[in-house]
Amino acid sequence: MRTLFIPFAVSLWMIPLWAVGQNIAPGALGYYNDALRFSQTRFGGTARFQGLAGANTALGGDVTAAFINPAGLGLLRKSEMTFSLTTNIANTTSKFLGETTTAGNLNVNLNHLGLHFSSDRGGESTFRGATFAITLTRNNDFQELIDYRGTNTKNSIVDYFLNRTDGRVPWSELDDELRNGIFTLEGLAYATYLINPFFGDVTKRNSYESFVPLAPTVQAENIKRSGAQSQWNISYGANFKDRFYLGAGIGIATLRYAQDKRYTEHVINSTTPLPDGRRLPLNNLELIEKNRQNGTGINANIGFILRATDFFRIGASFTTPTVYRINDLYEAELSVLYNNYPYIEYRNGQPVIRVLSRERARTDVIQSHYTMRTPMRLNAGAALIIGKRGFISADAEMVNYSATRFSNPSVNFSFAGDNATIASIYRTVLNIRVGGEARLGTFRLRGGYAHYQNPLRNSNEDRSRHFITFGGGLRKRDFYLDIAIITSSFESRYRVYRLPQHEPVVDMNSNRIGLTISAGFSI
Repeated sequence: MRTLFIPFAVSLWMIPLWAVGQNIAPGALGYYNDALRFSQTRFGGTARFQGLAGANTALGGDVTAAFINPAGLGLLRKSEMTFSLTTNIANTTSKFLGETTTAGNLNVNLNHLGLHFSSDRGGESTFRGATFAITLTRNNDFQELIDYRGTNTKNSIVDYFLNRTDGRVPWSELDDELRNGIFTLEGLAYATYLINPFFGDVTKRNSYESFVPLAPTVQAENIKRSGAQSQWNISYGANFKDRFYLGAGIGIATLRYAQDKRYTEHVINSTTPLPDGRRLPLNNLELIEKNRQNGTGINANIGFILRATDFFRIGASFTTPTVYRINDLYEAELSVLYNNYPYIEYRNGQPVIRVLSRERARTDVIQSHYTMRTPMRLNAGAALIIGKRGFISADAEMVNYSATRFSNPSVNFSFAGDNATIASIYRTVLNIRVGGEARLGTFRLRGGYAHYQNPLRNSNEDRSRHFITFGGGLRKRDFYLDIAIITSSFESRYRVYRLPQHEPVVDMNSNRIGLTISAGFSI
């Protein structure tokens, strides 16, 4: 029954799954995780903006307003060029089966780039001036390194393969994968003899068994994530009587995401001879998965700021859903080391003994193309201006994460299960951002706090995020220099694989520290 496989991409069948502690709709492929990953953005931009924890909807006066509320551009008076560099340190502590592991990484990136041209007419006319801006804002960062390790006495990933196939997948389907190209993890397990036909059930021809020891095993995984989301904004903000500011813009969004996973299992005492002199069949296995996603999207935003008095402002903005066109690449490789185990397989109906040692199989590079629509965003804010001493600003942002949708797949599969899952497990949230600035002559001191609510509906898992920011700056006539420190933390859970009982789950705590430096020059 077994033959060598020829790589052939059929469909993107298996995507890594994040535990969300809720029921998943039948047919879901795992894209519901991407729905949250690419919709739950964070504030970026200049160090001034980040030092205020992103609370700028009603404040304006910073070129990053092009991203949040373009009406804020109307408060600018001078043409400038700005740029920001950010250094991020991300640390993740993982707890798995009683063991704790810590991993971290560091990266440096261009967080912001801006060029704006401002006119200030002054006088008593209704139209007092305007600003046209082109900006680049990095609004999400996927840099993360995760390590976990633990001894599992309940099950193995082989149990997962059996659970997915036994009584459900005909032998003929996996034989077709061997001949025409492997595209599932079960196909990899079948090609490397981790799961095999159970010939005691020749009627249904869909039962499987495994001769390898299923537990205990030492399980470990290294997960490396990288990439970012950024957005170019082309925006215009106008000033009417220094009281009302109106702005609008177009956003060109980009995303890049890469994930490399290396999962291993080592059978305990696999090299120790049994009483009869033999050794356990399996020594270890290694599963490597690679996923790459990149896409381009478009959105639009509009907003206003009302300067009700000289010391009080209110503002609001609306950003349309971002519609992305995404390219997706996936491939996997499974390597299994046996202890020279004699396995009887059948060729042309005849039994043949095959001595198993190192067995390898890989999928083809599987490509898919599809559309993703992220939720719209509503921002409202108020700012209290304390003369020339400083200000306090606060924002509320409403986002409905359950509105994310996938469509237009380029291959023969459906997003119905993922879209149904998104609608049932995510919810509408209200994100709060508060920041303030004290002015000491030419120097500035800033601080802020942001709370992004848990996007999960009816879940014991809290995926809320907290940001605490600090900053300062120096303002001169034709030059400014700002610095900001952004700390954030959140908790999450990672399901190693899915089983009806005793699922292995990793509890993770992630902490990030970012340092942003911005400079601006009059032009």
